[in-house]
Amino acid sequence: MDQSPDAGRASPATPRTPDTLYDRDVRTRLYRQDPQTIRAVATLQDDSFGPGGFATVHDMMLAVEIDEPSMRIETVKAEMVGHPHRTCPSTLRDMDQLIGLRIGSGYFRELRERFGGNRGCNHLHTMAQHIGTVVSLSFAARVVENDTEAQALPHERWMLRVVQNEPRVIDSCAIWHQDGELATRMLAADT
Repeated sequence: MDQSPDAGRASPATPRTPDTLYDRDVRTRLYRQDPQTIRAVATLQDDSFGPGGFATVHDMMLAVEIDEPSMRIETVKAEMVGHPHRTCPSTLRDMDQLIGLRIGSGYFRELRERFGGNRGCNHLHTMAQHIGTVVSLSFAARVVENDTEAQALPHERWMLRVVQNEPRVIDSCAIWHQDGELATRMLAADT
C-alpha cells in the first residue's frame, strides 16, 4: 500500500474473527427519488492486512440516478474515502461512462467492455454490477410499492400481478426464463 500523504486513508480496523484475512462488505440500496427516477447507492469497504496491520483499505461509494421508464442511467457520482494508492481516484472520472447505459439485457457485458480488467477500477466495477443486479431484482418491489392490494395477495397471485404490471421480469434470470416453469405458469395464468 502506498503510504504517501495523498494515498487516501487506511483506518485501523478490527478483524471479525482472529483468523480473518480479508473482509469485504458491499451494500446496495434503492430509493424512489420521484415517480420517474430511482436512485441506487452502492458502497464497498474492504478490510485487510497490510502495512500497519489490519485496516480498512477501500471505502468507496457509487450512486446513480436511473430514469425508470427507459432504465437508463442519467447521473453518476463516485467517491473514494479510503483507497490504497494515490492514483486510485483517477479512475473515478471513468464512471461517467455509465451515463446513458441501460440496465437490462447486455448491461453486464457492457460493464466488462468499459471497465473490466485494466480498463477501470475493479471495485467501482463491482459496485456497478451490484447496482444492475439490485435494480433488476427490484422489478417486483417497484410494481407493488404503492399497491396495498397486491402486497396482501398470496404469493402465486402476487407473482402474477408482477408479471402483468412489469413484463420485463421475464428473462431477468434463469428462474424467470421465458421458457421456464415459473414464467410459463405465470404467462398461462395471465390469459
